[in-house]
Amino acid sequence: MEETHDNSQVEFSKVQFWAENRVGIIALNNGTDNGMNIELLSELLGALSIAVNDRTIDAIVVTGTETVFSTGLNICEGCFKSAEKYRDILNIGHSIATTLLSIRKPVISVLNGPAFDAGLELILLSDFILSKDEVVVGFPGIWYDLPHLIGTPGIFSAIYGRGYLKMLSKKTFEIDELDIVTRFLPAETLMTSVMETVAELPLYYGKFKGETFNNLRSSIDFERYDNLAVSLSPKMNELKRYIDGFL
Repeated sequence: MEETHDNSQVEFSKVQFWAENRVGIIALNNGTDNGMNIELLSELLGALSIAVNDRTIDAIVVTGTETVFSTGLNICEGCFKSAEKYRDILNIGHSIATTLLSIRKPVISVLNGPAFDAGLELILLSDFILSKDEVVVGFPGIWYDLPHLIGTPGIFSAIYGRGYLKMLSKKTFEIDELDIVTRFLPAETLMTSVMETVAELPLYYGKFKGETFNNLRSSIDFERYDNLAVSLSPKMNELKRYIDGFL
């Protein structure tokens, strides 16, 4: 008997989750910036777990609500009050990274708007990237001493090589500048075009699956990275003012 889940009975407050035409769709839904906090990250991991285990779902789409994918960590004074609280955020983020690297179902990220820091990390750990034209992305947090929350430098270096270094060379850039988008889609019919495109993708293919994940294991040194990250003091207010300029 196939294992299935009644997705309509699953209630989340920070993400929207539904299934359509054998595609599980997860939409980040946390305010105008879709900022990531431990609640959103936990719900994202929960929705991914449901989609992974539901045999009626063949592929997973991750996007944002409204006109922003995600500006990354929901910056607030309490986020870094203690090393323990920050480590909790990192642990859930790293669980998401491990899930994305190891699941056998393809994950398609859809850029409906700006994606910064952890938002961009989530996109880079997908198998396929679909996007509108002229979407601004980047790792501005790195410029303010904020480390990655979902992946690690070792992961992105192993996957993207010099392309990752290019991503770090300036605070933000248009996604068109990198050769990482599978297909650009019209903004006015984005999700309709996404569903049509997903049906055409070679869903048996996943560049992070199987042996690739095993080859990356040596780069996924989350424990050592956590110890480094919690010793940093991010310039959060400066970063927040910078990101607010895009909203």
